[in-house]
Amino acid sequence: MRKALIRFIVLVCTALLPTTRSEVAEHQKIQQHMSKLAPLMGNRNVAATFHRKDGSVRQQVGTWWVSSVPSRCQDRNLEC
Repeated sequence: MRKALIRFIVLVCTALLPTTRSEVAEHQKIQQHMSKLAPLMGNRNVAATFHRKDGSVRQQVGTWWVSSVPSRCQDRNLEC
């Protein structure tokens, strides 16, 4: 019984290893690509123009905050 339990544990652990490695690699890849988007983060003063189906045009002026979701979660100690 004990040998069977040990074999089962070893089997489960070895089955999970490739998934963990691939998840780490995927996370690193995402972080690398997110760093390329970093210059786009921050406050933006914008004037958005909306074209309606009836041909009229509406302009909305405001300030937009552009950020990544993970950074917002880290600032508030949240888990995303």
